[in-house]
Amino acid sequence: KQISQAPPPARRSGDLPKSAPRHSSVPGRAGPLCVVIPEKDAVVAITADTNSFQGEMNAIWDHLLPAFGAEALPADAAAQEKLKQAAANLTAHPAPAKK
Repeated sequence: KQISQAPPPARRSGDLPKSAPRHSSVPGRAGPLCVVIPEKDAVVAITADTNSFQGEMNAIWDHLLPAFGAEALPADAAAQEKLKQAAANLTAHPAPAKK
């Protein structure tokens, strides 16, 4: 089920750049954020507990979006296998429960 979202709030220094693509953003409780940018075939998932939705959105538009190329990256089986191995070895270290 697709849920339409309003565009992100205006940036402190003004509106979002006119070049900002169509996107959907879903903020979570206490910081998690998922942004889908179909034009770039991109999904950005942020799990940091920053409590700064606008700061996270600014970082996406100011740093990540300009880094996306115009064309999709070519397939790279060796890099895919390396990523698969790295992901298999990840360990979560949850923070202690807050009292």
